[in-house]
Amino acid sequence: MALMQDCATELHRGKIFETALDVRPETILLGADSPLDSIGFVTFVAEVENRINDETGKDLSISLMEVEGLDENNPHMTAGKLAAYIARELAAA
Repeated sequence: MALMQDCATELHRGKIFETALDVRPETILLGADSPLDSIGFVTFVAEVENRINDETGKDLSISLMEVEGLDENNPHMTAGKLAAYIARELAAA
């Protein structure tokens, strides 16, 4: 969660996000109540992926369709779901 918060803070400082994003497990990143638009969401996920790869030396590729519980017909993703997916992928790498 801390890494995701760092990414959100950097994107806000860089004016990619208009408002600061407080990343908690229940924070909605994708869906009707998300503070992020589609470009913001994609940019955030890419930044998280890049930061993880830089810090771990692994080659993680986030595949949103593999996130448990994500319904492509009604997408809704929290930071907690994304974090759990990332933890599983890193453990398997």
